[in-house]
Amino acid sequence: MSEKDYIKGKEAGFNFFVSPGIVMNLVKNKVTNYIPGGETVSEFLFLLDNGYNTIKFFPSNIAGGEKKLISIENIIKNVNFIPTGGINLKNYMDFISLKNVLCIGTSNFDR
Repeated sequence: MSEKDYIKGKEAGFNFFVSPGIVMNLVKNKVTNYIPGGETVSEFLFLLDNGYNTIKFFPSNIAGGEKKLISIENIIKNVNFIPTGGINLKNYMDFISLKNVLCIGTSNFDR
């Protein structure tokens, strides 16, 4: 997702936006109907420092998965994560049962 995508979506009547990464201009402008994505602790802290407490965690399967979220739950507090990437029927409960996970996203729920 880019800033251009955000503007096009807003003009089309979309109410909220989620991206796999950080769109700096949206973060800089403190866009409230935007959920940025992050993969690293540094990105999570940057987004938290900029007022975002809901963060898409992508790609969760190759960035540490549920083990990463467990390991950071006591150092990165007050953040709700939306893990996506590699989540399926076999592992979704590993994520959804965590206290720092708001919900999950998947395109592989039939596998």
